[in-house]
Amino acid sequence: AHPVALKLLNLQHPPSSSTSPADQPRFDALCTLLTASVTHTWEFKSGNVALEAASCAALGLIVDALGPGSIRYLQLVVPHLCGVLAGSNGVWSTESARMLEAAARALVCVVRNGRARMRGRWEGRVVAAAGQCWVGAHEDEAACRLRRESEAGRVALEQLEEALRAVVRELGPSGALEVRQLSLLLYGQRRRTL
Repeated sequence: AHPVALKLLNLQHPPSSSTSPADQPRFDALCTLLTASVTHTWEFKSGNVALEAASCAALGLIVDALGPGSIRYLQLVVPHLCGVLAGSNGVWSTESARMLEAAARALVCVVRNGRARMRGRWEGRVVAAAGQCWVGAHEDEAACRLRRESEAGRVALEQLEEALRAVVRELGPSGALEVRQLSLLLYGQRRRTL
């Protein structure tokens, strides 16, 4: 539904290459779409994996459409996405791995479009959530069982790993020790600890 909504929004308010007062209606419409159809669902999801995955998938599309204007939502979306990544609590299924992948991919969009404000306050939180999710996917007994016993589960966990790598790549070189350590973890030998 969100790709269709974005196409309709683009027809009504075509994207422009410049920032002008004429872009305000488009920006307002994108903000409304984000708050009414994505963040509003977070209040009512109550552990619904499918709803969380759909809202994360939609979030990435809308954040990319907002571009740097998405910075105004960092205080809302970064904690939520990091909470999703860090909150598996030993519950691993193909569906939950796909949800975590959707959250990581949305976080890539958030980092890319909010780059100007990611350093410092948000960077550490993003790295910690990605690292916690990575370790859970490799050390949690249920995740290991999912990887061993289900081809779909193994594929979903591999896609999650790639999405977590993309988060770290999107953060880029920052000089932050934790990013280098996490990069070693994600790209180097699959060590079991941070």
